[in-house]
Amino acid sequence: MGRVCVKLVVRVIERECQAQLLMAFAREAILWAHMSHENVLPFYGVYAFTAPTQKICLVSPLMDNGSLHEYLKKNPATPRLPLVQDVVNGLLYLHQSKIVHGDLKAANVLVSDDGRALITDFGLSYIAMTTLMDSTKANTALTLNWTAPELICDETPTRPTKASDIWSFGCLCYEVFTGLFPYYQCKSSGQVVVALSRGQPPKRPPPEDLACDQLDDRIWELLGEACWKIEPQDRYECEALRDALIGNGVRQRRSKVGQWEGQKSAFWADMRSRSESRIDHGRVKSILNQVSPWCKSDRVPR
Repeated sequence: MGRVCVKLVVRVIERECQAQLLMAFAREAILWAHMSHENVLPFYGVYAFTAPTQKICLVSPLMDNGSLHEYLKKNPATPRLPLVQDVVNGLLYLHQSKIVHGDLKAANVLVSDDGRALITDFGLSYIAMTTLMDSTKANTALTLNWTAPELICDETPTRPTKASDIWSFGCLCYEVFTGLFPYYQCKSSGQVVVALSRGQPPKRPPPEDLACDQLDDRIWELLGEACWKIEPQDRYECEALRDALIGNGVRQRRSKVGQWEGQKSAFWADMRSRSESRIDHGRVKSILNQVSPWCKSDRVPR
């Protein structure tokens, strides 16, 4: 059986909070479990520990290369365009499945052994924030430098949307092509908020600031035109953005989705053999019945 990653998502102290979070994560986990795409990290399941501390963990294949951010720091000569093409392909798959990521950045993209970018953590980080706090507080906890202006500056807080994902994708591209965080020149989060409130996209860094110089004029112009329009409705939809990026260079990928299915089955067979617990099929049916009507709308965390 291949190695897996067990990621602690949230530590819960109060029993009422645990039930609330488990329901929210169950909804998103069911969706993720049915995702199958070469640029989306396979999801094996949720594992809950009840003692001594109540914890909710996510199980997925282990990616030795780590996040896209870490991978590029270790491999600075890596061509960047194929990686952002991977990310936009994965994001298009999510959007076509009516799923909004909500926290897209290089730290939330992993890299497989064969150099494939895999989107992870979609929706789940936002669930952790919105389940136990109101939208106003949750929005302030978003990753500011990658967050669309409307999520920060609107008087009425809004949830992440497909359009806000496109803004964040542009910021991810900035990070990948330059080796710098968007708004890297801002000295504080307050300065980032001011820039966003003025509708200012990330500035193109001067050559002396670049940690990586793979940002050509065509890509820079595309980011401004497609991703960083201040009005959400003026940004490209994901399919048009994908087509524009593919037009800047094509790289064929070979899917390895099938290999993870076998690893997933082996993992849970091993877990069942070590556990004395039984599946409460009635409880599973109850959760699925509650999820079903919710799935008819866009799958944004509630």
